[in-house]
Amino acid sequence: MQQNKIYYSRNELRSGVPQCLGSAEPAVLPLDYGWLDCDGALVFVERKEVSNLLTDLRNGHLRDQLENARGQTEQVWLLVERLPVVMRGGEINGPGAWTYKAFWSALISLMYGLGIGGPLWSADMQGTVEILRAFFAQSQREALGSGRPKLSKWRDTVRGSRAEAYARAIFGLGQMRAERLAARFPTWSALVGAEPAELRMEGIGPGWAERIWAALH
Repeated sequence: MQQNKIYYSRNELRSGVPQCLGSAEPAVLPLDYGWLDCDGALVFVERKEVSNLLTDLRNGHLRDQLENARGQTEQVWLLVERLPVVMRGGEINGPGAWTYKAFWSALISLMYGLGIGGPLWSADMQGTVEILRAFFAQSQREALGSGRPKLSKWRDTVRGSRAEAYARAIFGLGQMRAERLAARFPTWSALVGAEPAELRMEGIGPGWAERIWAALH
């Protein structure tokens, strides 16, 4: 693989997504898309239409795919296209008659257990293209604050830390607030599960607590 280039599995040509990604190239990958980030680390993304997701989640194929990719890199993400919005009697329309609760329980358990990022939700093929472009562009940034003045708050941020992840995800958060959030909420699940009142602390008042909560929801 070369940096600054998105690669795709050949079976993804049927989706139409690779044709819209410009200079993307085919490659042998464990998942549908892959590239190297600014540090040269692998990033893999699996795209699933929701009908295939339901089947592959039930028969274990999704677990096998993600587990294989996770053995090669820590940066593995799931992107789900065409999430169903119509439910009947508490069930998701699709194979297997999943209840909404059972679907989320199974999916989150799998992703949390393997340390998979996402799910990223896309309404259609064009949405998938835009998500992949944005994700790829973000991963190519050489440092936090790329394109901005070299402020100390960016230079001093520890690469690969939880605080850095929070600072990347929440616009304008900055190092100090990110570090305080990471100290109180050391995992994404803990941070996402917090209510605005729980996010308040020294340096994070009611206004910022609401901004952080809104950014995560």
